[in-house]
Amino acid sequence: MFSRIRCARALPRSLVRSYSEKKFNQRLVDIMENGQNWLLSWAIYDVHASSKLPLGFDRLLKALRYQRSPFIWKALSDASPREVIENPAALCQLVSRAVANNNLELALQYLHTLRSKKHPVNWETVAPLVYLAASRNEARLAIDIAVWFEEHSGVKLGKRVWLECLIASAFIRYDEGLETCWKRIANGREMPEFGSSRLEVVNAAKKLMAS
Repeated sequence: MFSRIRCARALPRSLVRSYSEKKFNQRLVDIMENGQNWLLSWAIYDVHASSKLPLGFDRLLKALRYQRSPFIWKALSDASPREVIENPAALCQLVSRAVANNNLELALQYLHTLRSKKHPVNWETVAPLVYLAASRNEARLAIDIAVWFEEHSGVKLGKRVWLECLIASAFIRYDEGLETCWKRIANGREMPEFGSSRLEVVNAAKKLMAS
């Protein structure tokens, strides 16, 4: 198997030259982020490192998103701790990677770093994390993250995300969570009285979304 350096040297000279001249060759970025050939992704990253072009290792993390964890840790070891902490795109990728591995605890650690540094967080990062927390019946956690995201980003997560939070709330009998989720699904309307049957709340919310 080619080493990373040999693979980098095997890149067409015209491609490397074009990449250098154009500063940020979108085609090269697409190849790198695709992730189907992880060795080629590493090679492009190495070319970037030697030419000092603005191609961050967060793109390498994205390319390795389907690879085994050791590849991720190798990418991180090539970067300084400050480079990771100050790079919101990289941290978002790490959150997504942890979520894909069903590692809620690790995802929350990266999210905490994003929040403490006041970095922007996108919908693609937060929505799957909320889904994961809700699927674990961590209704309070899921709702706290969802409320924080919508308040600080101005972006709506969407009713399907809130429905998952509502179902988790019903499962653990978290009535305050039911009311919060219902308002998001029903566009601010108060939740009607459903007696003690929380399943009725879930069914009513599903009908509301389908109408």
